[in-house]
Amino acid sequence: MILMAGMMPSILYMSGIKTFTVTAQSIDTVYGWKTEDVEYLRVHKDELRYKNMQELYTLLSQKGMEIRDVWSVQTSPWVNSDGKSYVRGLCIYSLPLENLSKGDKYYRIGITLNLADNDTTIRYPDFWHTMDPNKSEILQFVEKTSSLPIREIDIRLNTAIGK
Repeated sequence: MILMAGMMPSILYMSGIKTFTVTAQSIDTVYGWKTEDVEYLRVHKDELRYKNMQELYTLLSQKGMEIRDVWSVQTSPWVNSDGKSYVRGLCIYSLPLENLSKGDKYYRIGITLNLADNDTTIRYPDFWHTMDPNKSEILQFVEKTSSLPIREIDIRLNTAIGK
């Protein structure tokens, strides 16, 4: 295909029963990741259910989807009978968190872990406070979570945290 100035090639995708077109502009790394890679993950996310996080990390790496920030989702100490907080989910971001508060659009992969409601394996404060401040937080996050089982994956394009 020869492209001339002003031409926008398009690619036709089939996702379930939906068909849509993605233009060349959206294939670029607009929000930190290529749209085509995010769509691939959306189509194949159910294949990752009940597998370990390492499978997701491998797929992200194969697609060149760099993890630029991470977070955890935890229970409330006011709800748990033991008064403690436990990690129940993970978030992976296509842009650093400092960009997210500025209003930049970004992709968020939300992962619900396949842990029993009464699982006390991962205490929230211990999860973060045992990380070495002299090492990459993202690499430590990946190491700590690689063996955790996935229940659900939710992928969203968001704008500005807290707005």
